Amino acid sequence: MSGEINQIELKAKKYKKWREKIDVYPFPWVGSKDVYYNVVYKIKNDVKGVAVISKGEGSQSEFEDAFHHLFYFYGLLENIHASGSERARIAPEFYSEPLELMEKEQEEKLAPGKELISSLYQIQLDFTEAYEGFFDHLSHMREVTKKITTEDVEIARNASTRINLLQYLHIKEAVDHSATLNEWILNMKNLQLWDKLSKDQQIFYTNLAENKASLQASIDGLGIPQADTYEEMFKLSQEINLEKNEKEKQKQWNELRYP
Repeated sequence: MSGEINQIELKAKKYKKWREKIDVYPFPWVGSKDVYYNVVYKIKNDVKGVAVISKGEGSQSEFEDAFHHLFYFYGLLENIHASGSERARIAPEFYSEPLELMEKEQEEKLAPGKELISSLYQIQLDFTEAYEGFFDHLSHMREVTKKITTEDVEIARNASTRINLLQYLHIKEAVDHSATLNEWILNMKNLQLWDKLSKDQQIFYTNLAENKASLQASIDGLGIPQADTYEEMFKLSQEINLEKNEKEKQKQWNELRYP
């Protein structure tokens, strides 16, 4: 595969501008007539242009289909990285250790906080399952299939929507119950239990409790549509994102350096 990517990079140099570096994305789309790669031209981390370069001469009838798959897959991959990587680094112990401590103490004053943290923990577990599940699939692509298919695009689309929704649900749960979190922290301190948490855990819950305005801004930035059920929110999010992405795809298609 590295030899093939080197070949694509050589062809891509024809459309390169001064100071730009070429980045050939690793997974191609394979048509019946040729193999097509997504090529990005960058200065530092700033994308200056995009091209779809074929291994051979390419087929004009296949270029648009190739671009569709490449645009969606890599755009969704970027979104999953950007929206999920920070939350993915949160260790499960941030939830499980306070819950274990409260289970041991059995203090009635801590019950509302315990219920809230249990809810946040379940959302985090669902998030981790979605995030890690997608990257397990990416590893399978890297090691086995080595190309992008329509199924891969759909898996990425579903993972991206689910990850954004779970981000929203976790933050909203914390914002809606910030008073419960503040009261829980106060009770933990009064019961001499707060210092049994790690410093990082203390900072984590303090930020969730006190940074209501910035968390609300994060919720607004996610642009999740309101609905009565998770399933409805998922469906509406898919529809909104598809419409938005189709407009962006057409814009990028018109601006391609090649074809």
